[in-house]
Amino acid sequence: MECEMCGLRQATVKIRIEGTVLGVCDRCSRLGTLVEETRLPVKKARNMEIEESSIDPDFASKIKEARKNADITLEDLSKRTSVSHSVLHRIEKGMRPTDDVAKKLERALRIKLLGFSYAAEQKTSGKMQLLTLGDVAEMKIKKK
Repeated sequence: MECEMCGLRQATVKIRIEGTVLGVCDRCSRLGTLVEETRLPVKKARNMEIEESSIDPDFASKIKEARKNADITLEDLSKRTSVSHSVLHRIEKGMRPTDDVAKKLERALRIKLLGFSYAAEQKTSGKMQLLTLGDVAEMKIKKK
């Protein structure tokens, strides 16, 4: 890494000049105050599972219908959920809500939005069967 002051030599020292820490060469180090590097203890990475939330693809109409069935205006729903009127209006028009907002709407309207499974299912001979990519490819071929 080259000196951030002169750009010529290799930076070996960290100094502070007017509140900014720079990596500089020995010659440029006299222009600022020496900064002692302190290293924070490195935390071991935990094996954390990232939970991907999924929402009902028909969330907008589901929310609007539940609100109208409960005879609640957007203003009332806004007060109950602490979500602005304009955000609720946009959600009813199709903007995906954050998970926090979706949870608030679930509680206020007593509906299920999160935890939707995207697995396509096909009903054959009375029992449910999951579609595979091969099944989808087969359907596309049949359509042609």
